[in-house]
Formats: sequence, C-alpha cells, structure tokens
Amino acid sequence: MTSDLAPRTAGLTKRYGRLTALDDLTLDVPAGEVFGFLGPNGAGKSTTIRLLLGLARPTAGHAWVFGVDAGTRLGLSWLPGCSRPQWARTSIFRRIGGEWWGSYASQCRW
Repeated sequence: MTSDLAPRTAGLTKRYGRLTALDDLTLDVPAGEVFGFLGPNGAGKSTTIRLLLGLARPTAGHAWVFGVDAGTRLGLSWLPGCSRPQWARTSIFRRIGGEWWGSYASQCRW
C-alpha cells in the first residue's frame, strides 16, 4: 500500500511511566515536502522520529510512513546528530565514514 503522505500520524502518544513524552500528535506531511522538527528539549521530536521508524511503540494513536504502519520493519534507520558526535572520532568512522564523506563532498557544488 502506498500513500501520498509520508509520514502521517493520528493521535500519536508515547508515555514512559508517568512521563508523557508525546501527546496526541496528528501530522500529515505530503510526499516530496521538506519538513523539520523544531522545539525545545523534551518537546517530543526524537520520540516522534523513534515512533515513525518503529524503534518504539506508541502508547496510543497510529503512525504510517507512505501508508505502511510504522510498527512494521520498514528498513529505515536514524543517526542522531550533534555538533561534535563521539562516533565521528572513532577509527572505524574515519576509515569508512570519513572516506565516504570526503568522496561525497568533493563531488558537491557548494
């Protein structure tokens, strides 16, 4: 099943015990649109991404990516970023990721 919406949520809620990390999010993003999550720490941005990727289960509500239930293994992954990530300093990243980034960046027109 495909959809013109990627992602779509309806009443998406996630609670960890008494803490509500995400409360009743309804979101429709058309395919091809650029969409960003902005908000203060604790607003539910990362929780929403985890739910959309199937890395967490919602307490209530539903989420879909291109019409496929987000609880299904979609083959998607996520690498959370920060200004100076710890993983970027590891030797394996420098050998694999660093070489890839260098070849990619050399082909870009900035």
